[in-house]
Amino acid sequence: MSLAKFSIDRPVFVLMFYLAIILLGIVSFSQLSVDLLPAISYPRLSVVTQYPGVAPEEVEALVTMPLETSVSRVPGLRRVESISKEGYSFISIEFSWGTNMDFALLHTRERLDSVRDSLPEGCDKPVIIALDPQSQPIMTMALSGEQKLLDLKELAEELIKPRLEQVEGLAEVEITGGVEREIQVEIEPEKLATFGLKIEEVGNKIAAFNRSLHGGNIRKGKFVYSLRVAGEFQQVKDIENIPVKFTAEGGVILLKHIGKVIDTIKEREGVTRLNGQESIGLLVRKEYGANTVEVSAKAREVIDQIRQENPDINLEIISEQAGYIREAINTTIEEIIEGAILAFLTLLLFLQEWKSPLIIDTVIPISVIGTFNLLFLENINLNLMSLGGLALGVGMLDDTAVVVSENIFRHRQLGQPLKEAADRGTTEVINAITASALTTIVVFLPVIYVQGVAGQLFKDTALTVTYTLLSALLVSVTLLPMLAARTYRRPEVRWKLPRFQFRSFKKFREELGQKNIFFLFWAGFKFVFYNLLNLLIFILKIIFGLLFRAIIGLASLITRPFKPLLAAIFRWFNHLYMKFTRGHLQALLWTLNHKSQAFYLAIFVFILVFGLGWLLPRELMPPLKTSTFHLSLQAPVEYSFEQTEEIVSGLENWLKDIPGIRRVFSQVGLVSAGEASRPDLSVNSAEISVELKDPKLMNKMMAETRGYLTRLTDVKYSVSREQTTLGEFLALSSNELNLKVKGKDLEELRRIALEFAGKLEQIPGIVDVNPNLQQGKPQLLIRINKENLEKYPELSPGDIASYLVEAIRGAVSTQYRELEKKYDVRVVLERNSRQNIEQILNSFFPYKNSLIPVRELVSYQPVAGPNEIRRENQEREIIITANLRGKKLSQVVPAIQRIIAEMNMPADYRLLFGGEREEMQTSFRSLLLAFIMSMVLIYMIMAAQFESLLHPFLIMTTVPMGIVGTIILLFLTGQSINAISIIGVIVLIGIVVDNAIVEIDYINQLRRQGKDLRSAVVEGSQVRLRPIMMSSLSTIAGLIPMALGLGRGAELLQPLAIAVAGGLTSSLFLTLVLIPALYEYVEDIILRRKSARV
Repeated sequence: MSLAKFSIDRPVFVLMFYLAIILLGIVSFSQLSVDLLPAISYPRLSVVTQYPGVAPEEVEALVTMPLETSVSRVPGLRRVESISKEGYSFISIEFSWGTNMDFALLHTRERLDSVRDSLPEGCDKPVIIALDPQSQPIMTMALSGEQKLLDLKELAEELIKPRLEQVEGLAEVEITGGVEREIQVEIEPEKLATFGLKIEEVGNKIAAFNRSLHGGNIRKGKFVYSLRVAGEFQQVKDIENIPVKFTAEGGVILLKHIGKVIDTIKEREGVTRLNGQESIGLLVRKEYGANTVEVSAKAREVIDQIRQENPDINLEIISEQAGYIREAINTTIEEIIEGAILAFLTLLLFLQEWKSPLIIDTVIPISVIGTFNLLFLENINLNLMSLGGLALGVGMLDDTAVVVSENIFRHRQLGQPLKEAADRGTTEVINAITASALTTIVVFLPVIYVQGVAGQLFKDTALTVTYTLLSALLVSVTLLPMLAARTYRRPEVRWKLPRFQFRSFKKFREELGQKNIFFLFWAGFKFVFYNLLNLLIFILKIIFGLLFRAIIGLASLITRPFKPLLAAIFRWFNHLYMKFTRGHLQALLWTLNHKSQAFYLAIFVFILVFGLGWLLPRELMPPLKTSTFHLSLQAPVEYSFEQTEEIVSGLENWLKDIPGIRRVFSQVGLVSAGEASRPDLSVNSAEISVELKDPKLMNKMMAETRGYLTRLTDVKYSVSREQTTLGEFLALSSNELNLKVKGKDLEELRRIALEFAGKLEQIPGIVDVNPNLQQGKPQLLIRINKENLEKYPELSPGDIASYLVEAIRGAVSTQYRELEKKYDVRVVLERNSRQNIEQILNSFFPYKNSLIPVRELVSYQPVAGPNEIRRENQEREIIITANLRGKKLSQVVPAIQRIIAEMNMPADYRLLFGGEREEMQTSFRSLLLAFIMSMVLIYMIMAAQFESLLHPFLIMTTVPMGIVGTIILLFLTGQSINAISIIGVIVLIGIVVDNAIVEIDYINQLRRQGKDLRSAVVEGSQVRLRPIMMSSLSTIAGLIPMALGLGRGAELLQPLAIAVAGGLTSSLFLTLVLIPALYEYVEDIILRRKSARV
């Protein structure tokens, strides 16, 4: 018994099966989490090591190089990049996509622990930070008001942060900007030397007097008391009265005798501003795996409560991922619904009655809902890529259903009974539609093996499309024939009231045949239960009967005015379709009679269009829509934080006066402790986000901003579109162009980089050229006078170095507690003394009972060095970044390659592309491999289907026919060749062969029935014309909403939809003519050879 016959004979079983699928699908859908992107393990780790006060070259030699050597042996490693800056070593470790990052983190930690002892004294322990764009803040807020900045920050720390961190799914709230309270103990160096004290000794004394101890338990009478010694400072003034030394005469030297205690704020290194007003920034991060939309909604409720409780503050949300996610997800859902509606209308236009299109379109919702079950079991969340797979699948879901339905309709036209037509019509095409579905599914298998970010993102899309197509195939061969075998009559005008089936107690008693009391009670129970159940069914029949009649009546009333319009549209379509069928027959006969001319013409068109494709620009990913652009500023290293802030303030004032700008959010310097781990930030840097009222003004505003920044001759800058979480996955940095100069000597690297950057600026379309060649801060190199040091045998160079560091930077000795907050107590020389190197050298170092002039022990000289030293895979490099204006990456690459070829560089030096270009080459190579693998797999499936090695080759000629349309539509819509459009071409391979499979399969059937070659080709092409047109046009119609890309987030999958829709359009018309001609040409040769042998 065939699967179709089983479904026709067991309609209730099939109906219950799909109702269960729908019910479970709805439950699964409610349990799926919603996020922007798939849960991808981002293969990057960062190692940050602090070595305070040490120049970049020393950091490179003493810290970076040993750590690089250590981590280079970690399994799965792809690349190690490092930046050595003053006081910091930053190492970025990149692994291959798909690496288990838990094990990678463990291996990295083991390697770093093994080299820990070889690092220099004073170097902090290396800290490993997992880099993941999804761990970026899901919400950024700015807090401002009339209160003092210190009060606002305390409000954020004591109220807003704790309240938000109580939200389920929210990991942490990081506070940026503002000021921090600090207790400074400023010591006079002369008095410090007079009493023979060191800063370290003073700090130890302060810490000793700020300590509470627990002394165990003590018994008093019958009670046991815990003993606690309270020794902490009660107020700031207590610090002044600490005894720091006792004289030989019994006198006491208090802290206030050698210095003073100041309740002040820490030295500022960063500031956060909103529209020019200083504010407190709050960065909200979610827990891993938490639903971004739900967490943001709960956080917003808490924020609204805080606003109501504190009306005098302004707590403004600057950016929120959830808003983008909601818009992107809603856009995709709208595309799914709109695509389904357009596909239904296309079928309605062909079939011109409601029953068949409605039956065919049941495939779409049932397949989509059934897919939710599989997504839940596979732990795949609802994201832009998985929903994009559903949107892509909507256009293809009814392909198998159209073929089945049309074949059932054809058998009905031949006079077969309804059930027999449904069975034979389904069974006849089941092999063909299974092969066509498998050819579509199989193209997604190589996509899973695509390397780089494209492969990782599209795994969810590939799995979702696979699940939906398999579900559609199952529905098409089971539910669809079952529904097609049923007769649907319009309800009668006169409706009969259903009968209530009452059953008497006597009948139940007679059935039991027993008269004892137990059986009488049992008969009474059955009597009551049966009649109550029948009464309920009776009432439900009346309700649903009336409701059904009301719906039918309302539908008839609504559609009555449209019937004349539909009739006119159907007549117009039938007229056009008849003309098209006559034209198709004439074109087919001409092609069959003039094969050589047709083939030469097709080859000429292919060559012409493929030449056009070579002119299309190429890039890694399509640009994303945004209303925000980002400014990165880097002031000269000799500038103070205050000078950098002044530059940014002027830029903010200029931006605020422009009418089209909605909001300017600035972060100048290091605004939080977390920012210190970013190598691109310093007290001389600034990051500014500018939000526009109208996204269409983006290019204009970016150009005007560049014009303003060119007037700041000392400032290096970059102007780029906003890097969202999605953007961080799709690109390696905010800069569109990234080149590397590699070699050994820094001076030679600098010369090459400057020469190359100058030539790069001359290329049209390249802007913001920025080589990282800033000189480091002017340094004073302190040298220990070893000859003089030998006079003091118990004195080491480390003692002198510690003294100088503490004299200049001070040292945190303890913390002062006030209520539940703690503030640092820093011991430091008075401000005038520590800011002048000569005064520090004129001070005295206490040694035993004498004082040694510091100048006697050390000398200094001004030196200059690089601001940073970059390395990749243990080789020095200089990075040159730039942005593009009005050009795509592929359009400027040839000019850059010519400049590189003309550069006169030493043998050990070279210029390489990095960033997006490097990732693009990797992704394109693997996509080419996926394309070839897809072709081979499709050929193998078709060879198994046709039991022929030749026919699949004929069908594969539809692939170049499809690519012709893809190239033309990409060109007309202004799209580029990118990873998304190439994946669209790979998907297209599996779709365009479907029509040829159905056509050649039926031609073979006709030939087996005894038809001659020409008759079989002509009849098969004409009979299959209608289903091929229906399935192709419904698929194209389903892809139209995605191809338009109107909503946010839709631009990512837009090139894929355009590639598929364009390819389907061209392959549709070429398949209807060229495939039959090729088939006849090849079969005719085979027949002649057979005749010659005979």
